[in-house]
Amino acid sequence: VSKIDDDTYQVQVVSWYDNENSYTSQMVRTIKYFAELK
Repeated sequence: VSKIDDDTYQVQVVSWYDNENSYTSQMVRTIKYFAELK
């Protein structure tokens, strides 16, 4: 995670999953987690 300015963060997520659904679910959880940090 790189802080660009007070309200902006650049998040780089590199992940591999055999299961597409698992990948999507993990991305949703990750996005929700970062959204709740503010």
